[in-house]
Amino acid sequence: MQNPAFPKRGAHLEKGETLHGMFFEQADRFADDPLLHARIDGGWRTLTWADAADKAKRLAAALVGLGIKPGDRVALISEN
Repeated sequence: MQNPAFPKRGAHLEKGETLHGMFFEQADRFADDPLLHARIDGGWRTLTWADAADKAKRLAAALVGLGIKPGDRVALISEN
């Protein structure tokens, strides 16, 4: 039985929308706005939407370079 607290996967998305597609739309729309404040190399840094989009594109390119294909599972490990 479907738990009403958790809608069917993708139920809130329009046909053809993806999480990464929505992310990049926001990155285009709010490019220079702050997305988050992150602790990097012992100090705090503001990461803009454009910064995050650039990092996401570089990560995707690196994964493709390693032979990762659509549908492959990838685990990401990060600091808390």
